[in-house]
Amino acid sequence: MEPGASVQSIETLLSEILSTLKTAQQRNKLWSIEDLVAYFQTSRSTISRKIVCRPDFPVAIRIDGGVPRWKPSEVERWAERQREKRLSDKN
Repeated sequence: MEPGASVQSIETLLSEILSTLKTAQQRNKLWSIEDLVAYFQTSRSTISRKIVCRPDFPVAIRIDGGVPRWKPSEVERWAERQREKRLSDKN
């Protein structure tokens, strides 16, 4: 094996490991209001006035009374239910 080939395979492996770690970190991260803004692609005021205040929206997690955070999986499931409900209402 050429020396350059082994360096390249190590770089590829390291790149894959870093990608996996970043994905794992994103899955474990709690979402802030700014994350909700990015996910729903709307304004912060719309998130506050029309989404997080809904009784069926996932309950925020507040660590030591801090800013609210949400589990991404719960928010994504909620959004999917809203989409399904909207589609079934059309039929």
